[in-house]
Amino acid sequence: MKTKLDYLRDIGLDDILSDDLVRKIKVEEYEKGDIMEMEAFQSGKVWKILEGQAKMTIYMEHGGEYYGDFTTGEWMGVAACLIDLVGTVDIEAKKKTKVIVIPLTEMIRNHPEVMQHLWEKIAKGSALEFVRVLGGTLAKAVLSNEGYFLKYLSQNNMRIRFTNTRELSELLNTNLRTLQRIIRKLREDGVIEKSRNEIWVVDKEKFEAALISQTEKF
Repeated sequence: MKTKLDYLRDIGLDDILSDDLVRKIKVEEYEKGDIMEMEAFQSGKVWKILEGQAKMTIYMEHGGEYYGDFTTGEWMGVAACLIDLVGTVDIEAKKKTKVIVIPLTEMIRNHPEVMQHLWEKIAKGSALEFVRVLGGTLAKAVLSNEGYFLKYLSQNNMRIRFTNTRELSELLNTNLRTLQRIIRKLREDGVIEKSRNEIWVVDKEKFEAALISQTEKF
């Protein structure tokens, strides 16, 4: 089993951090549904996902809501450490998830010798974070529930595995009844098939036609 130093070695930090900084860096594990951090933008920390998947939800003061899904190898919270962002942010584990938590703001302020080794990774992490949040928010905003479901299916190689339909509805941010109606319709149309814990495409041509028709509505 990997140790904290093993993960730091993977990032390229194992031999440049002081013992004090190493102690402040944490490796944490969460079960599906756990809240990993509330008000994350205020913490000065960043999270690199070592295993699993997490969802970031941003609640802005004006009432807007934005979100993005993050997976293994990706960073969360980078942008908030670099610029002032207003809003409340929750991070939730979407499945069993392991992260390494780094006090980035403190490192920027007090350890420039460390940051010179991290800036390229942090810049890429910040850019990807923006893409994840913007992509997740826009996809949900411009597509119907059916279109969003089809897009998610496409992004997962035409096959989705899940524990139960309620779990899938939470993952897709779609009402359970609405999702059940979508699945029933697509099965009747011969687009997909479903077992107890899996949904897959049975006719790629019908699937592509259905996805295009949903996209063209917006």
